[in-house]
Amino acid sequence: MKVSDFHYDLPEELIAQHPAARRSDSAMLVLDRRSGAFSRHGFVEFPQYLRSGDCLVINDTRVLCARLWGHRVQTGGRVQAFLLEPAADGTWTCLLRPGRRLPPGARVELEDVAAGGFVVTRKNPDGTFQVRFDAEDVFALMEKDGQIPLPPILTASPCRRIASVIRPCTRRCRGRWRRRPRGCILLLTCLPVWRRAGSGLRV
Repeated sequence: MKVSDFHYDLPEELIAQHPAARRSDSAMLVLDRRSGAFSRHGFVEFPQYLRSGDCLVINDTRVLCARLWGHRVQTGGRVQAFLLEPAADGTWTCLLRPGRRLPPGARVELEDVAAGGFVVTRKNPDGTFQVRFDAEDVFALMEKDGQIPLPPILTASPCRRIASVIRPCTRRCRGRWRRRPRGCILLLTCLPVWRRAGSGLRV
């Protein structure tokens, strides 16, 4: 299997760079499994595709502001840290760019000087790094200074409007960066509309 096997044409003009003004106006792509045909609908039409007995699972985890910026102490070069998850030894697993210039022992000061920085403790075989932060509460650090990791196809800056759509309406879970809870937000936004229309859907 090659990465090229997953390449496909996606015209730039079809990529939404900003969310809909109203979340309930979000679009939904429907695949007819029998015919293989695709059709475009509004998310408010979602209940009509549910059948009696269907189980709807809601992902209410939270996308973290997992991207931090800093400068390498030795050279002053800019560094991007993309935090993945905490480790049992108190370090964090992350992606670093440029990683080849950050050997174990390298120190990075974050752009917010008051937040301190981190030290690279080791490089893992899969290309990730373990780093140890000065801050005791790294989650609070991300909330204060971090940026939401957007996919490369989105060229807009990670502003608060985009963040309000990508991040969910609950703070119950501290999720990993891989989880995308947008469906939870849309579902709760559309529930009043569906109930007025007579839908029996409940949360």
